[in-house]
Amino acid sequence: MTQEAINQAKVLFGLCQSRSDVEGFKKMYFATPALNMVLNNPIVSMIKKYKIIDEVSNRTNQPEIIKNFLRKSCQNDALSEMADVFEYYFYLCDMAEGIVRAKAIFAKNPENVEVDKTRASLEEKYPGKKIVLDIAVDESLLGGRLVKVGNTEYDESYEGYLKELERKLT
Repeated sequence: MTQEAINQAKVLFGLCQSRSDVEGFKKMYFATPALNMVLNNPIVSMIKKYKIIDEVSNRTNQPEIIKNFLRKSCQNDALSEMADVFEYYFYLCDMAEGIVRAKAIFAKNPENVEVDKTRASLEEKYPGKKIVLDIAVDESLLGGRLVKVGNTEYDESYEGYLKELERKLT
């Protein structure tokens, strides 16, 4: 993710803190791949791009602030990283709302006790935050779990324990 995408997301967050409006914007923006291609095409005039933005925004009932953001991004040739802009925008929303999103990967389908234990462990590490836990299964793990929160990884898998033991012994 580039600094440009992060800056765009911060601007969008400053302008529009309604998650549902931006979710609608994201859905509209990626619904038709041709829209992205046309808005990123340097041959298409800015006037035509603005007309397309207006037409699509009006048909999908986008707020004026979203339409203006899209126009300005188009004008600044900053639409190529919109996927990253949306990702960072929703990260900013989560931070503002005190939400921590985590992905727990288990070797097999976990029982409720294991999920509860994972959630409790995260609540301990992130006090006062609401934990949103995504569960996945990766049969290549020998056992245990791997928990990812942003760029942080908590490796509690058997393979992770073996690697740690090997590191300590050498």
